[in-house]
Amino acid sequence: MTKHDYPLSLTAVLVALAALLSGPIGFGLTLLRPQPAWENTATFIAHAHPVQQLPYWFGFVLLVACVLFFARVAALAFATHPTRALFALLCVGIYAAMVSINYALQIIYVPQLVRDGNPALAYITMANGRAPTWILEMVGYAFLGIGTAIVAPLLRTSPRGRWIRRLFVANGVLSLAGAVVIAGNLAWVMTVPGLVAYLAWNAMFIAMMVLVAIDYRPPHAI
Repeated sequence: MTKHDYPLSLTAVLVALAALLSGPIGFGLTLLRPQPAWENTATFIAHAHPVQQLPYWFGFVLLVACVLFFARVAALAFATHPTRALFALLCVGIYAAMVSINYALQIIYVPQLVRDGNPALAYITMANGRAPTWILEMVGYAFLGIGTAIVAPLLRTSPRGRWIRRLFVANGVLSLAGAVVIAGNLAWVMTVPGLVAYLAWNAMFIAMMVLVAIDYRPPHAI
């Protein structure tokens, strides 16, 4: 690592904090002004509030942090594993493109549709479990999961590192499984199993990044 590089531990901390904000904290803040279960656009508009957009704003922070993390891993591994490093960057790039489009729609387009009372809102807001924007979300995070599985072998083989590798692979499996499930039933994301899977994914993702931050902390930072 040159003196101008970010240590991998720092990028992992940023990802963990961003995931905490966009997931549990962001979700908890929306409960201050919650949306009822989806019925129709009129009901959504009646309960719409800016606080409901916070998870998407925090989601952009998570997106940038993930790109930074993958860029650091790829930079460290490129000399010995160039194909794997480039493939991982491609996957995180696809994730970033798909999810950023979705979040831009949520924070910019949805409020305009609310103001206009436009029924097209039903096809955009993620409050509707059958909105096609959920496809962008779930498939985008599936590509992020593929990326974590790809970089898993590039991480340390220390005792803690072996657990980190397993978590990175498990994250890939869980993320891909979510995309496969919605291919059969898009509304699954709003069911109890879907909520449990969402919480499990967040817990796993935050845990594995915290472990990376610990394993690569100074003086072992790279």
